[in-house]
Amino acid sequence: MRRPVTIAALLDESAAAVQSAAAAAGAMIELDVPDGLPPVAGDEAALRRVFQNLLGNAIKYGAPGGWVGVRAVARGSTVDVAVTDRGIGIAAADQEKIFDPFYRAPDVVAAQIQGAGLGLSLVKRIVEAHGGRIAIESVPGQGSTFTVTLPVAAGDPTPAPGVGEVAPEAS
Repeated sequence: MRRPVTIAALLDESAAAVQSAAAAAGAMIELDVPDGLPPVAGDEAALRRVFQNLLGNAIKYGAPGGWVGVRAVARGSTVDVAVTDRGIGIAAADQEKIFDPFYRAPDVVAAQIQGAGLGLSLVKRIVEAHGGRIAIESVPGQGSTFTVTLPVAAGDPTPAPGVGEVAPEAS
């Protein structure tokens, strides 16, 4: 059942849930989530699974002792949440396939990184079921950013510029 979900609390909880994996990998998770973000419409447990999966992947595929960033920004009727790592990255040819069930990039298989290839397909299905979308930007050897865009809960006012983003300057 969809209800208003406070994204800041959800991201804090998701980061806390993967903290032991981050500590074991020597990774630091940095949250950049401004106060005043509007709630998103969603199933809190399902959305928690989305962000825990993305954070877990960022830790798993990130550089040893690396950095994982989480940034949330209000954009009118949506909230964008970007999860970034500075890890192995994903080749352009693999980027459109990584959301397919059981797909694992050849370099990940060769590196013997454990996984079933189901996490990102589940993430995409959950995000799309919430009326949202997920996008990836990645450069091999430099890292990846997964951006989840979710609709603001119905009835919430459109936030004014300045809540997590900079208003364009008048020309």
